[in-house]
Amino acid sequence: MAIKRLTPTVRDLGFLRLWRDDIAEIAGFAGQIHDVKLNMEADDNELDDVQADLPKVGKRLRYFTLTATRLSGQVLKVRLTSHGCQVEATNPDLETRGIISDIEAVADRCRRVPRWLCPLSPAGGSNAAAAAVLIAVFGGIYSVVAGVSAYDHFALSGNHGVSWPASIISCILSTIITLSIVSMQFRARTLLFTGTNADAPTWWQEYRGHLGIAIISGAIFFVLGLLVHV
Repeated sequence: MAIKRLTPTVRDLGFLRLWRDDIAEIAGFAGQIHDVKLNMEADDNELDDVQADLPKVGKRLRYFTLTATRLSGQVLKVRLTSHGCQVEATNPDLETRGIISDIEAVADRCRRVPRWLCPLSPAGGSNAAAAAVLIAVFGGIYSVVAGVSAYDHFALSGNHGVSWPASIISCILSTIITLSIVSMQFRARTLLFTGTNADAPTWWQEYRGHLGIAIISGAIFFVLGLLVHV
């Protein structure tokens, strides 16, 4: 008798930005599995067709789930939520593993946060989130200290907390790291839209908020540096 694995194979897809076309593509891949029945649900609504039914739910979704089943039980399950996305399969065969790879390819195309950064996100656990916050805080503090040292250099006061030019270089690097972590925290959630890819915003519409955060944070660090110096 062949051994049957009881623990599901779970793949973390990370934080994604998915439009109706992308969700329909994922559902289409799942529908290719031989002899399965698809059950789809979005925001407490049962769906028959992604393209036709999703626009009736609203402009954005809280969650979308897809379950592919046979008489023998569940074959594949896809969960897309604001807190993260997963695909799982119990004892997957070669066909199911191929479908999972196709779904992961869609996820890689629609990723908002790089997969290797997901453990630092709030959904990656309280310890990881706390570590990310500490890195951001200490990065900001170091930016202020290095900024003061750079100011002292230009003012020719001779009071160098960090030697020149390491002060300005480390200030720039730590500020970039801090802003990157803060930006990641804002992006660490999945967005599910019922519109199509044609409705996607332009680059400026999508990133103007991040640019605003970077400018404001830089201004705050600069003012704090001046206050500390005085």
